[in-house]
Amino acid sequence: MSIIKNLIRWARITKAGSDTEQFATQQMEYLGKVADGLIVFPYGLHGNVPADALALMLAVQGNPDNRAAIAWTPKNRPTLANGEAAFYHPPTGAFIIWRKTGDLDIETGGNGTANVNIKCKDANITASGDVNVTSATSTVTATDSIDLIASTIIEFTSPLTKVNGAFEVTAAATFGGAMTNSGVNVGSTHTHAQGVDSNGDTQQNTGVPQ
Repeated sequence: MSIIKNLIRWARITKAGSDTEQFATQQMEYLGKVADGLIVFPYGLHGNVPADALALMLAVQGNPDNRAAIAWTPKNRPTLANGEAAFYHPPTGAFIIWRKTGDLDIETGGNGTANVNIKCKDANITASGDVNVTSATSTVTATDSIDLIASTIIEFTSPLTKVNGAFEVTAAATFGGAMTNSGVNVGSTHTHAQGVDSNGDTQQNTGVPQ
């Protein structure tokens, strides 16, 4: 028992790592001493631990100079229900949570005010139900083209939809409201004026949609 006590102890991270070395080594304080130690993360995970985080320090092979540590901090950790799991970012509170309902919740730092940046070749989303996007403003930019393909319908709901450029329709088009071209009514209520007849009568609006 005394051997284990001497091999494992609590430490405090006192300096963030530079993250440029081969191994993640950071400065830590324990028992009134300050020394560097190897920070160990589970496979596939990595972090640059901030100062004041806790570390469970191990003396590998019983050598007190061969220090390795598992770092952790409770700061800004998300509140989880029984059985839930999360990745979280202590400085900002950002998280990914696997809910017990089966949902996956993702929130960026600042209560969702930071960005999510994705860089990839193709981004494929397959949903058996709806895909709902709610945004104050949205910009989609493509260096080549954007294709929207639906087996049933693509619906846009907006007070105003603008197309800044040529607009081409290769199949039937149905419009349920007024249509104007440079301010001129060309819709279902469009009328033509009567041409001057052979007697030179004044033109009269026929009032008949054309």
